[in-house]
Amino acid sequence: MAVTITRWTPVAALAALLALPGPVPMAAPVPVAVQEAAFVLPADSGYGMGNNRLGVTFHVAGAAMPRTSLLDAGQSFTFRFGWLALSEEGNNNATITDAETRHLGVQALFDLGFGAPLAGEQVLLDGTATARPGPLRDPAVDYELHWDDAVLDFGRGGRLALSLGDVFFTANDTAQDQFATVTLLQAPQVPDNGPGGSPVEEPDLLPLALLGLGAVGLVGWWHRRAAGRAGTLRPLPTAAPAEDRFPRIPRIRRRATAG
Repeated sequence: MAVTITRWTPVAALAALLALPGPVPMAAPVPVAVQEAAFVLPADSGYGMGNNRLGVTFHVAGAAMPRTSLLDAGQSFTFRFGWLALSEEGNNNATITDAETRHLGVQALFDLGFGAPLAGEQVLLDGTATARPGPLRDPAVDYELHWDDAVLDFGRGGRLALSLGDVFFTANDTAQDQFATVTLLQAPQVPDNGPGGSPVEEPDLLPLALLGLGAVGLVGWWHRRAAGRAGTLRPLPTAAPAEDRFPRIPRIRRRATAG
């Protein structure tokens, strides 16, 4: 069987460290609470009793707060936010005048309480109201209120939707309940710490990768040094013979000459 041996270079080690998987994200149920609720009217509101004011009053179901629920993604809960009452002067002969159709804006306040980082977050929904001039004894719609929805992003990918039901009045001296719905569109992602784990921040991989790269280099240096000490010693070169070191110079013989 062939065995493949991979040599870990610093670059390969760094790539392997960066490829390590981080904490596995998971979606956990989210506790959502509406701590308080309120209707908010502007300073120049056209609601109230008296001339040129529309006799619509707003009431909050304060005794029903707080409303809390544990939601998974896609789940919602509905509760009674409060109620509205229409009571114009004149009883059966009551009439909405043109002057009473102005400045009918209203807002709904949600004071939320659900896990960090949005505990105590306040959200305002805008309402658009329409009053139709004329007698209130006819079967037509005399007053209607429509609400804009709100979507709130929180945490790591969490989304929460807030909505209020529309309200219609067709008769004087009547009341209508105002219902609200809270929907968890998407749960925030949190690292998996096992049963009972709490959300923690994922560590930054770059410092860990640099630390690991330094460790790989240190280990490689230590192995090279150890291999150099334990390796086979080479024999020292022996001295060459004298005749090999110093080449022999040929003698020059001179012939004797007769005198």
